[in-house]
Amino acid sequence: MRVFISGPMTGYAGFNRAAFNDAERMLKSEGCTVLNPAVLTDGLTQAQYMDICLAMVRCADTVFMLSGWEASAGARTEHALAEKLGHRILYQECGYVAERVPAIRVGAGDVVTGAGQLCEVVKTDVDAGRDTVTLHFFGGGVYQCASSYPMDVVWISDAIVGGAT
Repeated sequence: MRVFISGPMTGYAGFNRAAFNDAERMLKSEGCTVLNPAVLTDGLTQAQYMDICLAMVRCADTVFMLSGWEASAGARTEHALAEKLGHRILYQECGYVAERVPAIRVGAGDVVTGAGQLCEVVKTDVDAGRDTVTLHFFGGGVYQCASSYPMDVVWISDAIVGGAT
């Protein structure tokens, strides 16, 4: 896998390079080729950084979204391009790597087992018009849905990059 790391940088101490570098080490330990924008030199404009990062997204086949990416305009742009290109997108959630997987229906009291470890519901986006759920991982690979809403999308640990980050 060629993985581009995306996440918030502006407004973070050291441009959040520590989080990017930690993710790079984890991904490399899984055998991935990593495209890390945190290694870019200082001194460019934000537009120039985005030009480079979007080119890196196009070179990747997978994008790894660091926690907090939703609050970053640049990371949201990288995410949108990755979706448009059909790239696999992995999410750093709850200290684990997760992948958004569609077409799994779960409701209150449902128990779901399958590939990877699953976890308890911690956030739903039903009120925002999106039927999604974010999960916290726990041992045993069993998930008890805590929401009364049916979900179309759940977060499941990725079989390739599924360890703690």
